[in-house]
Amino acid sequence: MSNESTTTFPQKDELLQELAATKDQLNILLKQHEELEVKSKSDVKMLVKEVKSLRKTQTELKQKLDMSLQERSEVEVGFGLLFFFSKCAFYPELGESVSLVPLKFSSCSIFLN
Repeated sequence: MSNESTTTFPQKDELLQELAATKDQLNILLKQHEELEVKSKSDVKMLVKEVKSLRKTQTELKQKLDMSLQERSEVEVGFGLLFFFSKCAFYPELGESVSLVPLKFSSCSIFLN
């Protein structure tokens, strides 16, 4: 029996050392997990703020685009009218009310893209 007890105790000590090492490794892994979880939450908060900022910027840019397109349309109409009037002749002999009469209908049409 003494032979069994001497072989059992060294195995027990060895297993206890393995258990302690495993517990230490587990504690290290738990600490790393907590740190990564905190960092992940921080990253998510930062990304949420960034998405909100981008959505706001997108809305502002869409409004600016709409305004630019409206201005462009108004300018094109203005240039179209200018082109129209430049292709028309004045007929002052019609009296004080000067009227514009197109020289050619096709040369007075307005094309907007």
